Amino acid sequence: MESNLADIMSGDDLCNYFDFVGNFDDRDLFLFVKTAEHLCTLNYHCRLPTDTATHYVTYSSAVKLLSKTGEPSPLSELPLVPAEYRYSKVEDMLKQEGKQIQFKLLASNKEQGKSFADRIRYYCVKYVSAFANHYGGHVYFGIEDATSAVYGEALEASAEYKITHQVQRMMKDMIWGDTGVHVQQGKHWDIKFHPVANCPRNERRRVVVVSVCKFPGGVFTCCPESYVVRPGGDVEQLSFNQWKAEVLSQSRVRPELHTRFVKVPLHTPFSRLVYTLPHTLQAAKERVLKLTKGFNFEPKHYLDTLDEAHLVTCIRRVMSTFGEEPHLAIPLQCWRTRLSAPTHDDLRSSLLILSKHYGVHLVLFVTSHLNSGEVWKVAQSIAREVKLRLVQHGGCLERLAVKIHLLCLADNLMLQNFQASLDSSIYPPTYLLHPAKMDSIATSLLLSIASYTPCQQPQPPSALSQVPHHHKKSASAHKQTSSSEKQSASTEKQSVSAEKQSLSEYHDCHFLLTCDQLELLWTRQFTKQLWVHGPPGAGKTVAAMEMIRELVDRGCGRSQILYLAENPLLCAYVNSFKVCHVVSRRELMEDSTKPRRFLARYKDVRNVIIDEAQNFKDRDGDWYSLAEKLANQDADTTIMDNQVPASEAVVSEAGVNAASLTNEIKDSGSGTSTCDNIPSSTASSKCDKSLEEIDSNLVSSPKKTRSSKVDLTCGYFWVFMDYAQKVHKFKAGLPGLIGKNNFMLSEISRNSKEIFDYAMKFMDKPSEAVPDGKTCVSDAPRLGHDYQNGKGVEVVKCTKESVYRTLFGVLESYLGTGMKPDDIAILVSKRREKDEVEKSVNETDGTDDTRPTTQGVTVDTVRGFSGMDKSVVIGLEPHANENHADLDKFIVNLATRAKDGLVIITTSDELMKKLQAQ
Repeated sequence: MESNLADIMSGDDLCNYFDFVGNFDDRDLFLFVKTAEHLCTLNYHCRLPTDTATHYVTYSSAVKLLSKTGEPSPLSELPLVPAEYRYSKVEDMLKQEGKQIQFKLLASNKEQGKSFADRIRYYCVKYVSAFANHYGGHVYFGIEDATSAVYGEALEASAEYKITHQVQRMMKDMIWGDTGVHVQQGKHWDIKFHPVANCPRNERRRVVVVSVCKFPGGVFTCCPESYVVRPGGDVEQLSFNQWKAEVLSQSRVRPELHTRFVKVPLHTPFSRLVYTLPHTLQAAKERVLKLTKGFNFEPKHYLDTLDEAHLVTCIRRVMSTFGEEPHLAIPLQCWRTRLSAPTHDDLRSSLLILSKHYGVHLVLFVTSHLNSGEVWKVAQSIAREVKLRLVQHGGCLERLAVKIHLLCLADNLMLQNFQASLDSSIYPPTYLLHPAKMDSIATSLLLSIASYTPCQQPQPPSALSQVPHHHKKSASAHKQTSSSEKQSASTEKQSVSAEKQSLSEYHDCHFLLTCDQLELLWTRQFTKQLWVHGPPGAGKTVAAMEMIRELVDRGCGRSQILYLAENPLLCAYVNSFKVCHVVSRRELMEDSTKPRRFLARYKDVRNVIIDEAQNFKDRDGDWYSLAEKLANQDADTTIMDNQVPASEAVVSEAGVNAASLTNEIKDSGSGTSTCDNIPSSTASSKCDKSLEEIDSNLVSSPKKTRSSKVDLTCGYFWVFMDYAQKVHKFKAGLPGLIGKNNFMLSEISRNSKEIFDYAMKFMDKPSEAVPDGKTCVSDAPRLGHDYQNGKGVEVVKCTKESVYRTLFGVLESYLGTGMKPDDIAILVSKRREKDEVEKSVNETDGTDDTRPTTQGVTVDTVRGFSGMDKSVVIGLEPHANENHADLDKFIVNLATRAKDGLVIITTSDELMKKLQAQ
């Protein structure tokens, strides 16, 4: 076994991957296998040449070959082939073999049962792979390799056709860099038959020369042999494309991301390509997932969702075992820990416990031991998936032992039995933990939980298999498909290619959530009503999408989650994921004037996520109260509206300063005051009447009876906003902060340091859009990276007559350096200006061959582009009516849309001084 395993590993470090436990007279022998740093391949079916033969490639050689790009070399670059051959003579050009020339004499090596054509194919395929992977070369059949003497192969004329046909088939069956690539005879390879002179008895002898060019990307005789064991136990061979992708996975990079992010070094098979801000990984382990003493159960509010008091008591008793040493317990029924493994009716809860002293434990609480065999299989499936996630998603390379415990809630000796089983183990000593190993496992756990892809889709409905038993009834009840789900909100028809393209481009990458985002989603995932504040670029929309995905994973249907925003472009982006019901505020209020239509479209809504709320308007009616009622229609009367201690009810643990709320708390006197001091008379009488009718219908809907159960699929009302971005002085319709749960996102990754510093000078100024005497949560932005592009913010002054000439000059300066039009946005102040600029850009495009194309450049208003970003933003003639808007905040909104380049074009001397003074 050791010899065979050593061959598989292609090395002598077997001790690093395998451990054997057992003696010759034991009933069972145990083989423990640790993941390797790369995919193991039994046979690469790929060769490289030496001076006298060929040899199989190693893993590192395969990576190099697959990574090579370019065009194949022409056959004319190969060594010259002699035109004449004489029997038993050595040609001057062919005195010895080398890395481009190999000799083979088959006449003296007859193999029973094989035709001459088959024998040529058998030997030729190895040389073709070897030469093509090096510098190309020739295989001479009919020349003795020991003496280089020419003897030729005795061939009839008909045999030449058969040989050619076999070689053609061989070339077609081989893999040339990638599947689907077909090589051409005469261009990439060739075969020639040269007569041999002076043959005895005038025999017809030929030297067969098979030539092949240098071919980049790796040339394989057939698909490399590598296997994967599926969860059900089936063994499946990887296809070539799967194998190639995995071999190259560790060398994947996105150089454009390295300015702001760092690549997390993951070296396990099937690992992800993960990028993170420089300090996030360590900070997240300290703030969110840290091994500590005491009662370290995260997320803490999970226990509040359990309806069985005895189960909570048992969990606390088990946790008391680890109180004196660093540990961390995580339930496997939460955000990003929910598994797809099957469950069982007897299973009430499952915990993953990391302990520096006792190791890693999977604890399952069951109602009885009657079905222990079935539950044990479920436990094994869960443990297997936990390890797979730690290895494949978290890059864990440690020897990882997960000990399984089935604890019966009806067993009076449950705790004693559990404690007695902690130290018993069949694992070898190499699996014992030490601090560095536990830290590595904790890092892998964090990566498996907190990494996401911008285009990630939620788990399929089968994920309900891991919803706790006491939540299943409510989840399945809400899973029913409704007619309103088919009537998904029809946002404005805009191209998704222009919506947050900076994110959708990276569908093959995973990003680690910022520490703030992770803390929000981890610690507040059971908080039903929450206001999330954050400066531009802090990732509010990303956090909103993650919460929506979590609700879907819990069993919510698309029609049960309403995403609400003011910006149609932002709505179109979110709607492209097809995971929730998406409408703009304007569309919601328009629907509210038609009660029958409103009820048809929104009757299934159970959760509401509001984004960029600072841009909302109340002129069409009280949208906030309407959205709040939608979130709470048919909601459980015992939802956790305030799950944090009273001292934290208004201030989040992410650092919101309580002093910043002092003025509002003193002035408001009650939780019903508004930050905008909005009078209720702002809505039209028609809208008021319609809302009253809708309200009466919602109230009359059948409600659930009072219960101690907590329904985790309904009642969520999260509002994402930032008053630092509030430009216009109109009333947004938001109530005051008193009595609200608030959380602050502070870390920014979007902008370069130059743009961030420039925007901060405007952001620090008090907002004129917030009424006097009403202090709201203030931003405390901090840049999550040190990236500087070396360019400052460019402010260009021009005359009114030369505005468009200046604009196109700026466009040409960027497009001329190779930047794509899709990476540029032109932002204006008013909608009519947008139409004019769009027309000008479209008229110019394609009319002048000397100018780069501008097709794909985004043109929008600053307000319409809220929540979006581009690599380069050109602000064209920014201006604001001082009676209705705050110019400083307008500049903040403009500047923070840009990631790398910001150019502001103005014709105003006064604005020029203001912009340059900063």
